[in-house]
Amino acid sequence: METITFKQRVLDFWTQFEQKEENLRTLMDEKAGTEELLNPSQELLDVAFDEIYFNVGINPGDEKYELILTPEGDAMQYYCTWYCVQLMPEHLKENWNVYASKPAVGNEDFGFSMYDRKISAVDLTLYVEKDEERGKVNLEIYAPVLDILEESQKYNMFFIFLDMYISELYTMKYIGTVDFIEEQKQGEVVAFADLKAYIETFRGRKNLNVSDSPNQSYSVYKLNIENPQYLREDIYLGNTAGFGWINNYYNEENEKVDAAEKNGVVWGFVYYDNSEIASEEMIAFRSDIEDLYMDIMDKEKMGIHVGSATGKTYSYIDFVIFDLPAFLALTNKVAEKYNLKDCGYSPFKKDARVIVFTE
Repeated sequence: METITFKQRVLDFWTQFEQKEENLRTLMDEKAGTEELLNPSQELLDVAFDEIYFNVGINPGDEKYELILTPEGDAMQYYCTWYCVQLMPEHLKENWNVYASKPAVGNEDFGFSMYDRKISAVDLTLYVEKDEERGKVNLEIYAPVLDILEESQKYNMFFIFLDMYISELYTMKYIGTVDFIEEQKQGEVVAFADLKAYIETFRGRKNLNVSDSPNQSYSVYKLNIENPQYLREDIYLGNTAGFGWINNYYNEENEKVDAAEKNGVVWGFVYYDNSEIASEEMIAFRSDIEDLYMDIMDKEKMGIHVGSATGKTYSYIDFVIFDLPAFLALTNKVAEKYNLKDCGYSPFKKDARVIVFTE
């Protein structure tokens, strides 16, 4: 059976949400039980997602109804939750706030209870280390109040509290390694209440909005693989909005890509022979192609550009695709327009079937 595209699934979800959201609001107004509220919400979200974590409720601040989708710290899943929110019909925003990740709700007096333990900002001593290369902040945590918990419970409780305090998006984008330590140590300490401001100073940007596009910033990477046998093994310089799909490809770990495909989401790349393109023109030539893709894909809500790379044999352009048939039709036109040699498309899997457009 042919998989329905994620674009169609999301459009179907919003159509059904429009029809049933009044009932959800009524349930919340009448303070319905948890299952009575979550079950119809889950049924609606199942239209778009095979698996999704979420919360529904009423924001006490503006008294608007809320639907919070959470990627559970998974950067690849965030592309899907973000895309879903982008297709939200405008008129629904009068009554609803819909988020692609958990927003910050904490303040200096905020406390959190779990596993029969309660923590607040003052219970956590954070030793920080800046990872300049990755643009992240690594944390070591001294928290005697959590010593009674199992290791997995410690981390689970801390990350939930961290998301509540600085937002899930800040955690995903700006927090690097996290480790608990048993004793206090020498090093730079930041109060938990000041962590968000510390990150913003380090990154030179304030108030990263929870609606920000997941591909707003790119990192450069270099490769030098001897005796390349597969596509992308000839790459010597690339840029990417994230390393999850890159690492999964080279490590031949296909679980996340396969899981995305069940939703109709495809992580893939276009490649073409660059041997006849002058080296000083390669990047400008590829940039022209990327601009065309991004313009059309944005208008048609077809997918998102997530990177590109230059190899010794091929040039590559990377995407997360929400409407694969439309994307392949577009790629066929691009190959013809730019007279691309040996142009094809492949998912981010080494063993995947390649679609060839030109030879």
